[in-house]
Amino acid sequence: MIRPRRLAAPLLALLGLGTALPAAAHPHIFIEEHVEVLFDQNNVTGVRMTWSFDELYSSMLRSDYTDTKKGPITAKDVKNLHEKAFNNLASVHYFTTMSLDGKPVTFGVPKDFTASFNADDKAIYSFVIPLTLPKAAARSLLEIAVFDPEYYVDFELAEDNPVKSAGGESLKADCEAGTVQRDTQGWGTVDADIVSCRYQAAS
Repeated sequence: MIRPRRLAAPLLALLGLGTALPAAAHPHIFIEEHVEVLFDQNNVTGVRMTWSFDELYSSMLRSDYTDTKKGPITAKDVKNLHEKAFNNLASVHYFTTMSLDGKPVTFGVPKDFTASFNADDKAIYSFVIPLTLPKAAARSLLEIAVFDPEYYVDFELAEDNPVKSAGGESLKADCEAGTVQRDTQGWGTVDADIVSCRYQAAS
């Protein structure tokens, strides 16, 4: 099993998220993520993802998709990133898979997309994947994984408070991070992060 250290991404990152992975390659884009599971009084309503990109890929995003070369970006820049650097990820389902009690969960187009650059000039995406799920059972388990099987992009949960829930008190929601083994195309088996969220029908 391989779990790469977070090192500076090589120049091949400039080829973009959609580039195919050569055999025996390794990740070229590194994304640190936070996952927030959203509830109402009856069920899970969505999952908020926050992705923080590595320095090199962030530089490419700013250079290629924004008109603002330093500091906070504009609403126009955010729109451009959304339309030209995010929407194309629909073809790979935003690298996200979910299951409810072991059965695959389908989801639609993410909403509430925002983009920014932090003090270290790292690009940050935030968006919500809306969900329409069956009514919560006596015990339910929602599992969320963000993974690129081509292993061009390496996703890792952040070290600081990577997983949380919002509004799930009445369902006794308990969400936590874990690790599973996943097969890649040309790079063998690796450790991959997974979020497990247990909850139950409101009494």
